[in-house]
Amino acid sequence: MARRSASGAWSIHEVVLHLVIEEDEDFRSRLASLISDPSKRWAPIDPEGAVVAALPDAAPTSELMDQFEKQRAASVAWIQAVALGSSLETIYDHPEPGPLSAGDLITSWAAHDWLHARQIIKRLYEDTLVSGDGFRARYAGEWGI
Repeated sequence: MARRSASGAWSIHEVVLHLVIEEDEDFRSRLASLISDPSKRWAPIDPEGAVVAALPDAAPTSELMDQFEKQRAASVAWIQAVALGSSLETIYDHPEPGPLSAGDLITSWAAHDWLHARQIIKRLYEDTLVSGDGFRARYAGEWGI
């Protein structure tokens, strides 16, 4: 889980670490900021740099998954208690993608998860092909995504 792919794509460990960091430092905190003061500028973030900086001290993947599960449960509870009681139409004027509503941010949060779930599945697929001891997986079909 800690090995990067031949292309240099993040390892599964790095993806899970990224999700843990993003859960707290990106989506939840930015949604809270948008709800409380949509005119307040968000501090810049560096998702890749944050993973590189946290990697030496990171817990094993299984512990990171537990951390993510706990953080996500807290996020869902917070969304239900606070965010859904606010206007999901409140807009933050983001400099890159442009105006983002609270609803856009919640939807992006979920989509972000699915992008990384796809990334993890692709890594598992690639690892299966590499670990096949010279056997091929052609009967399985092509990745094609």
